[in-house]
Amino acid sequence: MKRTLLAVPLMALVTMLAVAAGDEEGAAAGIELSAPGEYPIVQEKQTITVIGTYDQRLASGTLEDAKFTEWFEELTNIHVDWVDMIEWEEAVEKYNLILAAGDLPDVLIPHSRITVQQAFDQGAAGAFVGLKDLIAEHMPGLSARLAEVPEVQQRITMPDGEHYYFPIVSAGCFHCQYSTKMWVYQPWVEQLGLKWPPETPDEFADMLRAFRDQDPNGNGKQDEIPFLSATSGWNVDPISFLMNAWIYTVHPYDLNYGALLERSPTDVRFVANTEEWRDGLKYLRMLHDEDLLAEESFVWTEKEAKQTTENPDHPVVGSFQAGWFGRFTIHGGGTGRFAEFKPIPPLRGPSGLQQTRYHPPSVNVQSVITSAAENPAMIAKWVDWFYEDPIAHALLARNFLQEGSEWRYLTEDEKQLGWVTRDGGPATTIRLESDVYSLDLDDDGWSRTTPGNWEWNAHSAMPPEWEGDPTRVEWRLMVATRDLMLPYRVEKHIPPDVIFQGMEQEELVDLTETITSRNGLVMQRAAEFITGKRDIADDATWDAYLDELQRAGVARYVELWQEALQSSGYFN
Repeated sequence: MKRTLLAVPLMALVTMLAVAAGDEEGAAAGIELSAPGEYPIVQEKQTITVIGTYDQRLASGTLEDAKFTEWFEELTNIHVDWVDMIEWEEAVEKYNLILAAGDLPDVLIPHSRITVQQAFDQGAAGAFVGLKDLIAEHMPGLSARLAEVPEVQQRITMPDGEHYYFPIVSAGCFHCQYSTKMWVYQPWVEQLGLKWPPETPDEFADMLRAFRDQDPNGNGKQDEIPFLSATSGWNVDPISFLMNAWIYTVHPYDLNYGALLERSPTDVRFVANTEEWRDGLKYLRMLHDEDLLAEESFVWTEKEAKQTTENPDHPVVGSFQAGWFGRFTIHGGGTGRFAEFKPIPPLRGPSGLQQTRYHPPSVNVQSVITSAAENPAMIAKWVDWFYEDPIAHALLARNFLQEGSEWRYLTEDEKQLGWVTRDGGPATTIRLESDVYSLDLDDDGWSRTTPGNWEWNAHSAMPPEWEGDPTRVEWRLMVATRDLMLPYRVEKHIPPDVIFQGMEQEELVDLTETITSRNGLVMQRAAEFITGKRDIADDATWDAYLDELQRAGVARYVELWQEALQSSGYFN
């Protein structure tokens, strides 16, 4: 490593002058750079220092010996000195320590383990190089991708107009974008001859009553649990799916994406102090009082709920909310009930509202150039290769997969047969060899250490014959999302990666913890209203809750988000 952050002001000035000079920068340093998109990047071999990130489930992190390392060095004539490789599970803490210490290499590749907020803070302080001019002058690959998806251009633009990171753009987890799903045990529905799917909250409650009263598991006991949730796990709370029939509700403790806020074209509002929220709580209170929503939902962990759903003697759980069915069942094993829980569309509420919460595709920090770099333009050209071809270059870089032997493009005839990607769109490629996840390590490529990563649309094909195989989890989740969730997407979400400046960030963290966190005021009171510890029908009790929210700072919470979204250009 070449510099510490003690030299940041000087290096920041050098960087700005170098970027403004464009290709003259290389000449000034005695290094001639090739034209954009041409290789090798330099005629005489250069060395850059890099800290990367790896996942031990996927790779061993020994990039010095990777086949792609040798191939890419020969292509670019740039040698990488791997200063350190940081394991994924430890990366957040370790990158925090690296940034605090300030002893930086030329390039960091954190693969989302540094937040966008941190990238802005470090960039504004001069520790990370501004990339806007570098992208325009030296990165035709990334420039083309940004032109294709202007949303990404907007999201990587910081409040000062700069870009401080190269993005990892991933829309591959299509079902994660619509992860508030309700799963219902289909054999009980068929056995009892119930309407499928239930379309309204009333019809959903009628289905639960049938589960409770008509002994669908046939053991002569009233031991069925019509609706079960849990206190921990991915979207397993009892509120989000049902509450969207009354008002737009993001997972109440999803702290990164504006919990309990609803965005319009002109402003943002808090939802957990509205009459619609109160009406939704009244409905949930009714479910609880009629023993349709299990009391255990407010004390059990996800593990305990799964054990109950997988009861080996007979089924006892009729429905649950979860990001996917594997949260409450054993995918591919156990009792086999994982294959028999089916999702339902969002319910149509009393006002006719029918919607699902939406989480936009990820745009995170893949890599940064630091102020230690002596030639940022050279590094920018090195990074751009990864964005030039989002399919072929990505497969080669991450796993050293060769076209023709390990993957190929689909023929036009195959495309007509309905081969689709994980987002339900037309596929363009197919894998010819399959690895076993968590068993076969991909040490030929750079895995998560590729400095550029762009997967706005998934591309690898899923054959139509997967439709009949319940173990094909990605197919099941794609179909459930495409057919049942996507049609009810609304533009009310809070965009991720919104930047808060200065003390506002600390203030927001405190307000979030107090009001919308897992143990915050809203979730505490919601549980009390649903279980009857507080009377949701009593006006004085409701008004006392509203007063609590005001004292906790809900008005300021909304104001901070309003100002941040305004400055980020999300309002008309």
